Amino acid sequence: MRQSLAPLYEPSVLDHLTFAFLSNPRSLFDLDSNTGVLTASRHLDRDQLCPGRRLCVVRVDVGVQPARYFRKLRVEVTFADVNDNEPRFQTTSVRLEVSEATAPGFALPLPTAHDPDGPPYSIDRYELVSPDTDAFELRVTRADDANDGVASFDVRLVVARPLDREDAPRYRVTVLAIDGGQPERTGSVEVEVIVGDVNDNRPVFEQARTCYVL
Repeated sequence: MRQSLAPLYEPSVLDHLTFAFLSNPRSLFDLDSNTGVLTASRHLDRDQLCPGRRLCVVRVDVGVQPARYFRKLRVEVTFADVNDNEPRFQTTSVRLEVSEATAPGFALPLPTAHDPDGPPYSIDRYELVSPDTDAFELRVTRADDANDGVASFDVRLVVARPLDREDAPRYRVTVLAIDGGQPERTGSVEVEVIVGDVNDNRPVFEQARTCYVL
């Protein structure tokens, strides 16, 4: 910091300048009063300081002393992000119930995942893994914040075709949350869909006619 002041003070003055914090939010930094060197006061985790944000900047104010040379300096510390978190759902599995009379197009809300990394390493998309059935599709609505580009999602499981409880009383699919890193990190939730019964079958006798001899 001392060298950055060289254009403002005579060389003989620079050697006698000292530095002190005027503001140090959350006491994140230490300051060498003689050199003006700023260091972290402890391990600083960007994802805790600025969870989910594209930019993470912490500002501190430093005063230059003695009083006759006083000057206020605004120091901005920018924390670069790395893709060190995977998306996580609050639960590993969910159970949904739907009537077999439900028409195709009906949407069931699903939980969304959380990733403390900021863009572009935050959640980028969702995918449905359903190797054993075509009964469902995934509908994802994405909204990007205009200020920092952080995306929010509405995720729904959509009934894709008529359901028949007598044919398949339950389904199991997996929903993946995928971030924008390279390589990608993923989180998953298992979804069990229980198909509810309706009275859609009439009683049927095994034989159409029975003959008794008395």
